[in-house]
Amino acid sequence: MRLRGYAAGQDRGPGWQEYTDLDVLGVGFTPAGQLHTTFADCRSTTRAPIERMFWIRGVADFVAANDAYMVRAQPVPGAARTLSSRLGVGVLAPDDLAALEGTFATAVNLTGGPLACLFDVETAAVHLNAYDNADRKLAKLLDYLNFDYWVYEPYRNLTQLVAHLTDVVAVLDPTNRQHRTLFYDCAWHYALAIAHAVAYARSTRMGDIPTALRTYIGGGELALREKPTWPGY
Repeated sequence: MRLRGYAAGQDRGPGWQEYTDLDVLGVGFTPAGQLHTTFADCRSTTRAPIERMFWIRGVADFVAANDAYMVRAQPVPGAARTLSSRLGVGVLAPDDLAALEGTFATAVNLTGGPLACLFDVETAAVHLNAYDNADRKLAKLLDYLNFDYWVYEPYRNLTQLVAHLTDVVAVLDPTNRQHRTLFYDCAWHYALAIAHAVAYARSTRMGDIPTALRTYIGGGELALREKPTWPGY
């Protein structure tokens, strides 16, 4: 996953600049219904691990990750482990990763059955290339899903995703397998956007859900107060 943002005043080029990329971004839920995000930087090389840890800390803060890990296929120097607690970045060399995985025992079969595809390299590659040669009229929607969705403030995605889908409704063909895949991808992104909204409502106004959602979609209490004439507000 690559992160990029629009550059104000950029007259030439695409109008945006790339920030960096993410190897793994996992999203889960706490028993109280709050989102819990984990970011992991995975590399087979041991080059510059100390500098990389500071980079991981910065990216983790940018994506508001609750946990951050540096995963390496080789042993790491002791200095990296010394920095671990100070920066809040977990260090997972092969032995550490195996031990951590052992603490998450599950009866679900992850090597066979329907969930095995999530951990199969070839299947993952097919998914990553699922939109190759897609209709150029879908480019803005694909760019939004791949880039802008992850950089926008989460509350904006509830309306932005609907707006982007509306723009291509005449292009999408339900008999086209690639288009169906894209629609399901949009549904997953929207479900995550809803989860953010639910987490906000649970933590701010459980006794008044409609007001909580209006406040969330409006961008906060102050923003909502400045837009009293919006339809629906």
